[in-house]
Amino acid sequence: MTVFAQALHAHLFGLPADDGPLPTALDALLQATHTATAPEQQTPILRQLADQLRSGAEIIQRYQYRAHWDRLPADVAEQLRDAHDQAQQVAQTLDLVAPAFSSPPTTPVPPGPQPRRAAGPPAPQLHRPDATTDLPRQHARRERHPLATTDPLHTLLAQPHCALGVFVPAGLRTATAERQHLDQLAQVGADLFEVGLATEDAFLDGPVIQAAYHRALRRGNVLDAAVRAIEHAAGLRPTVVMTYWEPVSRHEPEHLARLFADAGAAGVMVVDLPADQTGRWHDAATDAGLHTPRLIPRTTPAAGLPAAIDRASGWLYAPASTAPTGYRGPLDIPALADFTQRLRAASPLPVVSGVGISTPALATRVAPLVDAVVIGTPVVRALTTDPGQAPALIAAFAKALRTPTSTEPLA
Repeated sequence: MTVFAQALHAHLFGLPADDGPLPTALDALLQATHTATAPEQQTPILRQLADQLRSGAEIIQRYQYRAHWDRLPADVAEQLRDAHDQAQQVAQTLDLVAPAFSSPPTTPVPPGPQPRRAAGPPAPQLHRPDATTDLPRQHARRERHPLATTDPLHTLLAQPHCALGVFVPAGLRTATAERQHLDQLAQVGADLFEVGLATEDAFLDGPVIQAAYHRALRRGNVLDAAVRAIEHAAGLRPTVVMTYWEPVSRHEPEHLARLFADAGAAGVMVVDLPADQTGRWHDAATDAGLHTPRLIPRTTPAAGLPAAIDRASGWLYAPASTAPTGYRGPLDIPALADFTQRLRAASPLPVVSGVGISTPALATRVAPLVDAVVIGTPVVRALTTDPGQAPALIAAFAKALRTPTSTEPLA
């Protein structure tokens, strides 16, 4: 057991597997194996070891992202990703087998051939950091075709009912609080997440989202925060990153696309994508396996529509209002209906709407026109001022979208 614990510690934390002292938590678990002989004591030890492995996996993942940001050789990030996946698999295996030690068999199993186990995933193998030739590359299994039927975003937007998207700016709160908020929003009805990457000049957004972005910038490490938020959100619902071109340009499109794809994003929508950068961005996103939703201003003339939607994938975003985000006035529903019809005539892509959908009642009126509505400023306002109110707010929007629409005339 001592040899295994030391090797595990070296593998997780990148230290030599020598005879030096183990970290306090692992050392305590190791010592407990010598004294915990009762069945009810052995199961908790394995569960605690599983928790330690998950903590180690999180550390490994942070270094995986750091390898991306520091532009280390590609195989470094791949090896760290493999190590993370293996640590998670070992932890899951321990969770499965731990209960067996609390209820050992009452009669010994006679010697002889044992039943063949059902086929399953191979047992995870621990690799030393220098054994690079033993570590499988994972790009192939992570690639996805933009419109594949197995794509959860495409599947969601193909449903007959209008989906509910929720916009959350990354880095607004601590990582723990952010994960809790995402969990709650998913539980009460969010069908997809938009994760906003903070930027200084969010000129298409109103004061609430701008203030949230500035708060995230003051907290620092906004790209790190975005990656963490994307990873957690993508484990709950299909997730698309919402960003301006400035951070994409600063971090380079190819690098940022791969980073977000590795975090689990289904797509990235650059809301102010410059016309002369469209080709480069779409090439980078396609190579990373990302959707490229496009925001189409309602003022786009008919002659300019083909160029505006060229190479878009995932969805076309039709703002419900021509004002910045946070607009709380009435919506011109007939104008929006006409615009969505133009988009559907020009492209087979789903149509998503946001901006100005400030109440559940307005969401009910917009829903028949589009495949998803996205709620931004109302939930950001709640997350900023009173996060406890955000779940009830999103639950109200979710209920509105699942209520049969009225037959009142559009006005």
